[in-house]
Amino acid sequence: MMPMVADVLALRQAALLMASTSRLPIPEPEAYAMLLDGLGLLGFVFL
Repeated sequence: MMPMVADVLALRQAALLMASTSRLPIPEPEAYAMLLDGLGLLGFVFL
């Protein structure tokens, strides 16, 4: 009976680990600002 409890606990721990690592990071506003600055600079250079 003990190995069965250990298996359930291991499965639960694996599920919690997968759930906590599958979140996608949300970019900060500064990242969008740098992207737009770079695109604007490219547009200015190639005008």
